[in-house]
Amino acid sequence: MKARFVLPMLAAAAFTAHTAMAQMGPETATPVINAGGPVVTFASPIEAKKTQTINIKGRNFGTQVPYSGDSPYIFILDITRAWSAGLHSSQVTDTVGLNVAKWVDDEIIIKGFNGAYGGEGGAFVLKDGDLVLFIVGNPTKGIQTWIGDWTLDAAPSACVVVVGSGFPCTGAK
Repeated sequence: MKARFVLPMLAAAAFTAHTAMAQMGPETATPVINAGGPVVTFASPIEAKKTQTINIKGRNFGTQVPYSGDSPYIFILDITRAWSAGLHSSQVTDTVGLNVAKWVDDEIIIKGFNGAYGGEGGAFVLKDGDLVLFIVGNPTKGIQTWIGDWTLDAAPSACVVVVGSGFPCTGAK
């Protein structure tokens, strides 16, 4: 499946994140707090480029060995351009992957994108001003990021960053 798509089941989450960012400004966070699963407390500023270090901090992320590609436990959604990276689920496998260098219970480090990033005539790229939603699950607990795979007692956590703004996502404590 191509990476460029609009996920109907994420429309509400994207709208909520977009609305919150419009009301609060790019320097504030839009965390989704989840008592039964992972909580993102910080996502570093990101840039409009393929290779970069993205640091995500929080709690209850579980652990996973470093990898390059897709996973059911994390993905990055470019809300503005309607494409995502890193997702592998029962419904979708992205053609843009993530280079995950570290995944421990309180920190995930991504060293950029791989696969079709920059492909499709430049459709799969980050651009300054894009709203980007980080969605993090927990591989240890089996908490997946795809909404259709969530359970009632635990869901992934999310955080929004504006590409090129220099502002991180901070929030849930």
